[in-house]
Amino acid sequence: MKARATIPAIAGALAICLTSAIVSAQATELDPPGSEKPERVVVPDGGEHVEMLSMGGRPGVYAKINGKGPFRFIVDTGSSVCLVIDPSIAMLTRLEEAHVENVSEEHQRLFETAYDLDELSIGDAKFEDFTALSMEIKRLFGNQPDAPDGVIGLPLFEDLLLTYDIAAGEIGIERGALDQRDPDVLPIIHDEATGVGVSVELTVGGVPARAHIDTGSPSSLMLPSAMKERVPIEGELALIGHAKSPMGTSEIWAGELVGNVVIGAHEFKLERVTFGDIGRMQAGGFGNVGSAMLADFSLTVDQRNDLVRLRRERPAGSGEVHLKKTPPPGKLGMFVRVGEDKVTIDQVTPGGYAHLSGLQTGDELVSVDGKPVAGLSARELQPLMAGDKVLLEIVRDGETRSITLRRK
Repeated sequence: MKARATIPAIAGALAICLTSAIVSAQATELDPPGSEKPERVVVPDGGEHVEMLSMGGRPGVYAKINGKGPFRFIVDTGSSVCLVIDPSIAMLTRLEEAHVENVSEEHQRLFETAYDLDELSIGDAKFEDFTALSMEIKRLFGNQPDAPDGVIGLPLFEDLLLTYDIAAGEIGIERGALDQRDPDVLPIIHDEATGVGVSVELTVGGVPARAHIDTGSPSSLMLPSAMKERVPIEGELALIGHAKSPMGTSEIWAGELVGNVVIGAHEFKLERVTFGDIGRMQAGGFGNVGSAMLADFSLTVDQRNDLVRLRRERPAGSGEVHLKKTPPPGKLGMFVRVGEDKVTIDQVTPGGYAHLSGLQTGDELVSVDGKPVAGLSARELQPLMAGDKVLLEIVRDGETRSITLRRK
């Protein structure tokens, strides 16, 4: 595998919006490090569709690095880097550092190390030979047990269609192109100041605006502070807090919007709209549309043709994001985290075989049909779980239990 010879200087920002953290490496005339697309991409015929995780309101997926994992990643339309990983994941997967030169001071401040990756796999979709960057992701999320292991950005999917079906709880990866004649399809406008990927025109209370569609933000709609005097608000704005970013601290104001938000053919009734200048995005005149505003929609990004499709999948306000009730044929409906000395069940899909057999998220897997699993890799563990009926020994709340996992 070839190493990248140079990492160009970048202008970057890690925007910390209230309690959230969003990775957003900004572009200059040179490509930012980690933005080069993979040398080779393999996607099954018909595409790959995987379960969408929710990480504090941010959509994510399980993915493996060089066959190890799975690990939990936010999939962020606001990130212009293929992959950012926590340093702990780089150590666990024993990645090799990429050779870099001419690293800017800002790059050194935002990212710790660059690594060469042989393969990142999301389900059966594989992305081979590219550069990943490391950052203290877990620390930014308070080192909570459910903190993400990293962030996957748009450049990874440069030649593909990436779909966030938030209403169905699924992420799709496939080849193809959007039809610009589709009334749900909008042109992507480009923010030359930041280079952030998916931005659209909208109106807020009848006032024209521009905003980034940022799935890495769990919030609804934030507008630049400069728009406070233009957008119609019922009563007075209230100061609700402050947000920090590498660009400084910004006041966050909120008020009840008079009128609706319109994006393409769709209207949104928001209880309130917020204003602030988080990083360079709002300072450059762009607002931010977060994943909370898209809960009833599917979002498809076509980077090759600069198009995005926003399609309503259910009536407005119909409920929470849901998971598929049954897994695809042959799927267990569970994910495991393989550590150095133990295997933990990281997530169980409601209605899946694992769920119906009585397994729960957080169970520690001790053995499969009497064979201890501590120290096994995910690849070694997979064939042990392949039978229609296997006997599992688990530890739950300090108590050892036996559970029969049935696929029928």
